Amino acid sequence: MRTSTAPRLALEAKGSGADTRAALRQVPTLSQTIRDGQVSATKIRRASKEALAEWFAQSERLNIARDHYRLRGDRFVDFAKRLGVDRSSAFELVKLHKHRSAIRSRCLDDQDRTTARGEPYAFPGWRTALEWFERKQAYEPPNWQHGSDEWSTPRVLFDFLDRFFRFDVDVCASPSNAKCAKFITKEQDGLQQEWQSGKKHWMNAPYSQAGKWAKKADQAAKAGAIVVGLFANRSATAWYRDHLVPSALIAHLHGRLTFDHLGKPVAMSSAPFSSILAIWPREAGKRLMSHCTPIAAVLLTLPE
Repeated sequence: MRTSTAPRLALEAKGSGADTRAALRQVPTLSQTIRDGQVSATKIRRASKEALAEWFAQSERLNIARDHYRLRGDRFVDFAKRLGVDRSSAFELVKLHKHRSAIRSRCLDDQDRTTARGEPYAFPGWRTALEWFERKQAYEPPNWQHGSDEWSTPRVLFDFLDRFFRFDVDVCASPSNAKCAKFITKEQDGLQQEWQSGKKHWMNAPYSQAGKWAKKADQAAKAGAIVVGLFANRSATAWYRDHLVPSALIAHLHGRLTFDHLGKPVAMSSAPFSSILAIWPREAGKRLMSHCTPIAAVLLTLPE
C-alpha cells in the first residue's frame, strides 16, 4: 500500500466535538505558514518528487489562508508573495489541492512503468500535473462539430506523401476511408496488431487517443517499421515529449487542413488546429527534406 509523503491539511480531519477542535488547533498561524512557505520556495527544483511535494505544501498553505483565515483579494496575493508564489500561480495552486491524491497516484504508477523499462523517471511540474485534471480538453484535441474521431485524411496530402513512401498499410482506417489496399479497421484494433518490420505504415489515428498511437508507432519503428503519422500539433503533451521528440522527424504543416467527416465534405474552411507529421524512424523522413523549409527547433521544459 502506498502512503502519501505530502503534508496533510489539518482541516481535512473528519469528526465532531473534541476531534474537530483538536484538528482546528493544528492549523498553523499565518506567520508560521509564511516561514514554512519561504523554506519550501528555496527547496523547489524541477522534475523531482521532492519538488512536487513542496508544491503540494504551498498549495495547502494557500488553501489554509483562503478557507481558514478568509484572505481574499490583495491580502491573499500579498500572502502568496510572502510564500514565494506569484499572483497567477497562487490562484492556480489553490486548484491543485483537491487533486493531490490523484496526482500522487498517477506519478507513482508512471514511475513504476518507467522503472520497469529501465529508464529514469522525471516527476512533472505542478502545472503539468494540474493540467491533467483541470485543463484536459486543452491538450486532447476536440472532436470538433460532430463529436466523432471519424475524420478522413485529405486525399491531396496522402497522395503527396505516398509518392515518397509508397505506403503498404493504413493502420487506422475503415472500408470507406482507407488510403491503402491493405488496412486495419477499428474493430481489428491497430494498437493490438503487429506492424511489420520493413513495411511502410500510414497512420491518421483518433486524435482523442493520440498518445496511445504515438507510443505504438514509436515502438513499431524501433522494431524496424516505418510509420508516418498525422497529428494535431500538441507540443505541450507528454506523448509529444516522450514519443515524438526523441525518435521521430516532426514536420509542421503550413496552414490548416480541411478534413472529410465520415467520407463526406464538411462545410467549414479548415480544422481549428494546426497539424504535424511525425515520421519514424527519423532517418526515413529525409526523403521529404527537398520539399521542406528547415527550421531550428528544440523542446524546452521550463522550471516550475
